[in-house]
Amino acid sequence: MRDQFRKYLSHSLRAILLAGVSLYLGYHVVQGEHGVIAWLKIAQQIEFTGIELTELSNQRRELENRVKLLRSESLDPDLLEERARVVLNYGLKEDRIVFIDVDASGLR
Repeated sequence: MRDQFRKYLSHSLRAILLAGVSLYLGYHVVQGEHGVIAWLKIAQQIEFTGIELTELSNQRRELENRVKLLRSESLDPDLLEERARVVLNYGLKEDRIVFIDVDASGLR
């Protein structure tokens, strides 16, 4: 009887130990620092950063084009006039200024 009890106890302890190790590893595969959830968050960050990179690249290209148009070798008179008006706060006599009355809700 004693041998059967030891054999049963030995098998039970092995099963409990195996179940515990399996639960531990399973938890860390899902919730761990390098687990599935962390991987999904990183994948989402990569996607968001890619979109942001595309937007910033487009903005940079537009700014580079505007700077190119303001260089002396390829000066665009319209762009120069626009910048001068904005920076110096000038306008022409024939320019008309339209004031729009906006109420508190932001609607006209």
